[in-house]
Amino acid sequence: MFEKMKECPICGDNNLIAEERENELAIGPEDSPLAILSFRAPVHICAECGLEFHGPEWDEAAHEAQCEHMRLLAPKQVRKIRLLYEMSRKEFAKNFGFGEATLERWENGRNLQNRAMDNYLRFLENRSLGAFLMNQASDAVPSQQNVVDFQNSFPRLSGIEDVIEREQKFCLRPKQAA
Repeated sequence: MFEKMKECPICGDNNLIAEERENELAIGPEDSPLAILSFRAPVHICAECGLEFHGPEWDEAAHEAQCEHMRLLAPKQVRKIRLLYEMSRKEFAKNFGFGEATLERWENGRNLQNRAMDNYLRFLENRSLGAFLMNQASDAVPSQQNVVDFQNSFPRLSGIEDVIEREQKFCLRPKQAA
């Protein structure tokens, strides 16, 4: 269920007992926390000196409790969305506009994504929408099929053909000397 720690960080004894417990984590200032989060995670106890300490499993459980409290996707959920597309982090980041290192930090629980990125990731759970975005990104100039798809998705918008035509004709030119 969880990895057993090898030795006590104080006395070095390897006779440790792992005990799963209900834990609490205060969010905000110590003297007036904004919230107290409860979660289950292992605590390690040294049989020699009695020290109680936690390891990476506790940190992971605490991070997941924070995600749940903030209504953000947890690292495992972020990874699961990427794996829906059967892509490496590098491929997923490139296809959907994330930084590869940022994606790695979200998946490993070292950072929390902001609300906008969380919403974007939730949007990507729908593979057909993700495929549409990848198709859009791969076309420098929108294809007629993309225009039809866009119009079907947003029927109240009209005049998109004019916008696309202007976009296709747009070109930056150096300023002419007077």
